[in-house]
Amino acid sequence: MAAPTWIMTASGRTLDPFAPRREAIVIEDIAHALGAINRFNGHTSTPYSVAQHSVHVSFQMMADGPEAGLIGLLHDASEAYLCDVPRPLKHSSAFEEYRRVEAQLQALIFDIFGLHPDGYLRDLLHLVDRRMLRTEQQHLMPPAAPGEVRDDVLPFSMLLTPWSVDNARARFLDRFRTLRAAIAGQGPSVGARG
Repeated sequence: MAAPTWIMTASGRTLDPFAPRREAIVIEDIAHALGAINRFNGHTSTPYSVAQHSVHVSFQMMADGPEAGLIGLLHDASEAYLCDVPRPLKHSSAFEEYRRVEAQLQALIFDIFGLHPDGYLRDLLHLVDRRMLRTEQQHLMPPAAPGEVRDDVLPFSMLLTPWSVDNARARFLDRFRTLRAAIAGQGPSVGARG
């Protein structure tokens, strides 16, 4: 018997990562999973979720408006369905199919929520994401090993205090709703920092 090609989500939906259906993707499942998935493959000094990372990236993107903030919030949303793979593996030739499936799923998620990052926003997101990575490493990881090469991107000047799983889920959903309301022109100011 062939193995199933779908996963079940927290809401009971099923998603085939090779052929995802729009109706299988909901923000509550994304928030639930990202709140429980740890950054750095769980090797931080204290558990630190992808949901919290995404909220911080969202706030750092806000100078370019609420749509940029929402792109920042959802930039790792595909990880809710695929998890993440440590960088050395993810960028190896053996993971070419994974990268293709991840890119397809991420593009679908952006489209579902009406987001179409252009070149400028993609470049900004890449920079903000790398700076947040450096910030997280500074606060939550041991110092760089001797001889380890890290790029010259500077961390943000902020203090990181990891949130609980439930808090991360709730803050992710709250941020999502606030940004969607702001994009629709019906919400309060969404602020510039997390």
